[in-house]
Amino acid sequence: MTKTRTPTAHIAPFGLRMQNDLREALESAANISGRSLNAEIVARLQSSLEKAPNQQASELEAIQLAVREAVRDELKEILPKPKAK
Repeated sequence: MTKTRTPTAHIAPFGLRMQNDLREALESAANISGRSLNAEIVARLQSSLEKAPNQQASELEAIQLAVREAVRDELKEILPKPKAK
């Protein structure tokens, strides 16, 4: 399935304020990648949104593991230890 994009001429402009050092870094990255400043910002935003679900899933897995380990450690302290035969 091919995505069709709206021509940029039909997209309303969006003003964005940013620190000069950030703008300079983005302009440098845009020059290196051969994109306009706008295209660089859009590409980086899209990339961050596409990665977000994967990052959230891995963070959730890490939290689940930490909770399991904490519960296991607490249960070891609370439950009686098995008697040796």
